[in-house]
Amino acid sequence: MIDVADIEVRDFDSADIDGFIAYWYDGGDDHLIEMGVDPARLPGRRQMRDMLALNIERDRSDGVPRNAILSVALKGQTVGVHELTHLEPRAGAAPGRYVSGVMHAHIWSPEHRRLGIGIVSYVKAMGAFFTRFSLDSIRFESPADNVGANRVKTRLGIAAQGEGVFDLPILRTPLRTVRYSVTPDQLPSITARMEALWEARRHGGLAASRERPARARSTNPISTRMP
Repeated sequence: MIDVADIEVRDFDSADIDGFIAYWYDGGDDHLIEMGVDPARLPGRRQMRDMLALNIERDRSDGVPRNAILSVALKGQTVGVHELTHLEPRAGAAPGRYVSGVMHAHIWSPEHRRLGIGIVSYVKAMGAFFTRFSLDSIRFESPADNVGANRVKTRLGIAAQGEGVFDLPILRTPLRTVRYSVTPDQLPSITARMEALWEARRHGGLAASRERPARARSTNPISTRMP
């Protein structure tokens, strides 16, 4: 059983680079096309690796985290990332301070999807990004046909704010999206909702685990006997 504490959001580190590269370059073109990405528009593998390493080194040398990527870890193992793009600079503010940005989620392996990790990591990542960049809001542009991504927002009580169109240089065509926005003052209620959802999930799992042996005994009592 996974607990909230088992899901961490932490600084993206050099040890996470290989997993990031594998997700984008080793999963096959079908994986990318499904996300709306044009494989030919991705930067070269080496270029991507060098860019990630440079961002990590910059944070270390400056002593101030400014990297717009956070790792998602399950029981210590990095399983994905949250990223910010479309950062809007804050006029007159020091470097690294922004008004808003668009947050994305990528869980790298199918085995780690549908475990509820996003319910927790979305909330923890938002808290970290609000602090790191002094954001007034975090925006989401979830593809309209991505049922899972939109369901996470709905379950967390993040209200849709209409439809939009989102574009990035790596996309084949602009995506039709559902728009969401979260402000720092909304985060406590979203966090409380996440904790309630996870508690219900935990108790549901415990109930199911107690029920399964009972069903086995009632349907096939011979199977419970020892020779």
